[in-house]
Amino acid sequence: MKKVLFGLMGGLFLFGSVVQGADFSWHHSGISDLGQDTKSWHKLYLNDDIVFEGDTEDSNETIISPVEPTRQNNVTLEDAGGSFSLVDLTSHDFNSGTATWTLSTDEIMDSVLIGTNAGGTVTISITEANAIQGKPYFIYNNTGQTLNFKTSNGTGTSITNGNHSINYINDVPDIVKIYEG
Repeated sequence: MKKVLFGLMGGLFLFGSVVQGADFSWHHSGISDLGQDTKSWHKLYLNDDIVFEGDTEDSNETIISPVEPTRQNNVTLEDAGGSFSLVDLTSHDFNSGTATWTLSTDEIMDSVLIGTNAGGTVTISITEANAIQGKPYFIYNNTGQTLNFKTSNGTGTSITNGNHSINYINDVPDIVKIYEG
């Protein structure tokens, strides 16, 4: 049996036994902070949730849960400084209309976008000059209609009502959808 460390932005999660085979079993045994001295792996394959715990061990965690993909999906994060947040959220009520919601410079920095209450097909648009290449967006379409997500000069993608999608901005720049469900 091996001890396994999983690191992200300075903190490492220490797990107990890893059972090798068709499935991985993780047994949480504590949290360690190794500062800047972290190990890295070429690839990390997970078959269960990733749980991020803050400084205090309590019931408040961030959990990423994978689902069975329907095709090969690759996301490349550029080698750049800075960080992005998975918790910044903004929403827009289309007031039963069919308008385009052009994200403000503050809204562009949010990673979670929610559209609600549309009277027909609506669009979320990012001004091409403000598009951040590689930035991920998590969209929840609660409009009652089809929602398009694109840059101002791009073709983008569409998201079915009631679905969540994971998207990113490519180098064109335009929106690329990597998951919807």
